[in-house]
Amino acid sequence: MSREPILVVLADGIGYAGALASGGTEPAVLNAAPSSATSLGAAIAELAGTLAGPEGRVRRAVVLSWQVQCAVVALPVDPRRPLPETQMREAVRWEMEPFVAGARARRLGAILVGRGHLTPGDRDRLLAAA
Repeated sequence: MSREPILVVLADGIGYAGALASGGTEPAVLNAAPSSATSLGAAIAELAGTLAGPEGRVRRAVVLSWQVQCAVVALPVDPRRPLPETQMREAVRWEMEPFVAGARARRLGAILVGRGHLTPGDRDRLLAAA
């Protein structure tokens, strides 16, 4: 097993965070940080620079995502006057927020049912009321 550190990036559907883990048979978290980037590529570059520091270079990375969220959203943008890329990404993030929040609530409900804190009927009633 390689002893080189590995960058672990968490993509939660809204943003990114990362940790630099040591390689080897007993990996450990060396450093962790959130990312302000709005794209995966930019997040990886930002986190690699932040976590590895100026002397280090990350050659391996893994991206973790608990869910892929698909939705069709109508953006409040005139196609004849598109926004700059960063503003378009922010508009997409804003419009996706209800979908991502709903998916998280369903996952939390599954955990609470699995641990016996809620019945499936209770979970369904709570989700319907939300």
